[in-house]
Amino acid sequence: MISTAELGSFLVDNLWIYAAILLLLLILYVLAVSHGKTTEAAHEWAAKWRSRGEAELAIGNVEAASSCFARAKEWDAEAQRRSLKHERSIR
Repeated sequence: MISTAELGSFLVDNLWIYAAILLLLLILYVLAVSHGKTTEAAHEWAAKWRSRGEAELAIGNVEAASSCFARAKEWDAEAQRRSLKHERSIR
């Protein structure tokens, strides 16, 4: 049987290994979550610009609406690019 003092000494001596493993897992988690949020954020920006364009169109400002719809299209393309980039990184 290992005594409590020996077990405690072993854990303290190897604490840096546990800390390194936890740090690596934390980094991987943050990267995975942040990527999902960036793709999701691009979709949200596209929806916001589309909504703004519809509002401009409703008040008769066709030029501003056209600009908003163009921005929405750009954000849709960005979301698609980020999604494809994520799929390639998984493979």
